[in-house]
Amino acid sequence: MPRAGADCRAEEVAAFVAAAIAEPPARPRHVFVVPDLPLTPLGKIARFRLRQEATLHRVRAALADIAPGAELRCTDPAARRVAVEMPGGLDGAGRAEVAGVLARLGLNLADG
Repeated sequence: MPRAGADCRAEEVAAFVAAAIAEPPARPRHVFVVPDLPLTPLGKIARFRLRQEATLHRVRAALADIAPGAELRCTDPAARRVAVEMPGGLDGAGRAEVAGVLARLGLNLADG
């Protein structure tokens, strides 16, 4: 999360992290810049919301070809179940295809 008025790009952060962390497995695979950190009612960082946002990002990228324009929701605190809604709805074959993509990511298709 950038400071107020600061310009921050994910690519710049990724390059900085790559230079600062010598072990490739310890580096994050993806970097996101968020406008605000989600907080709990007690003011702590809501890590489950960050997990949900990261999951939605992965699913959006994975479904880009087969379900463009899909509306995604993740309300599961463990970020393992994702609801996918299409403007025209999902038929049986489309639902099975989406469920297969989610399964490859280790996720489950949630009911609408």
